[in-house]
Amino acid sequence: MKLLRPSIRNNSPRAGFSLIEVLIALALTVLLLSAVYSAVGLHLRFQVAGRDQIHRAQLIRALVRKFDSDIAALAFTIEEEESATTETDDSTSEETTTDTTLDSLSSETIPLPFGLVGTSEYVHLCVSKPIRELTYESLATGVTENGRTTDLATVTWGTGPIDPAFLIDPTQPGHSNEANDALDRRPLTGLGRRVIDFYAFDSATDTLTEYDILAPEITEVQFSYFDGVAWVDSWDSRTLGSLPRAILVTYGLWQTPTTSSSSRGTSQAEGSVFPVEHLFHLPMSIPIFE
Repeated sequence: MKLLRPSIRNNSPRAGFSLIEVLIALALTVLLLSAVYSAVGLHLRFQVAGRDQIHRAQLIRALVRKFDSDIAALAFTIEEEESATTETDDSTSEETTTDTTLDSLSSETIPLPFGLVGTSEYVHLCVSKPIRELTYESLATGVTENGRTTDLATVTWGTGPIDPAFLIDPTQPGHSNEANDALDRRPLTGLGRRVIDFYAFDSATDTLTEYDILAPEITEVQFSYFDGVAWVDSWDSRTLGSLPRAILVTYGLWQTPTTSSSSRGTSQAEGSVFPVEHLFHLPMSIPIFE
């Protein structure tokens, strides 16, 4: 009878990972996740910066096109200097002179297109732009700032107060005007454009209202005028007798401050104004003599 020997079991320890290997694997995993997170964050920041840059370029392009169309429609007429006239001409002119009263405008004769009157902060342009419907109000009924009596109009460019409601971020509801203003830390001004009737220009003021705001993103604007020799800060075609050769407009684009997070908490950086300059040429700087 043959006795069966019991099988010898393998008592060697099972192969596994050591503590050092586990720690190295965890460290590599953390580094990989950090790299992926940084890459995604960098991509999002570049995407936001690119979108903001495209938005600013489109905004400036639209404003330049609008201002250029106003300059192209400038109307400027001055009276021709009279030489020695006869007594008959004097008596005839006295008989034909009448009084015309149009709201705040009162003069012996109908005023002529004044061309351009502006400072470093505001500019008034006398333009000839017919309205689409070609329906005008009668001069006898009076002149209002909203109505039009002729093709001539006065276009005013400058900055004006902005409604704080425009600064509220719609993606973050629940913010009050004060909280959003403190978060944004931007001035409550914007670029505005106003169009009124030519005969209501005397009643127009340099101050624009919140209803005239065209671009809330622009908080500053500066105008400079070139007379052919030097740049000046103000211009009046009625006294100088001509239009400027060029106008340099500096738009101040507001850059929203970025929010940074740290161990101490969330901090809000200060906003800044990004200047954008554009040079407008006036091809017809010689007035028309009446």
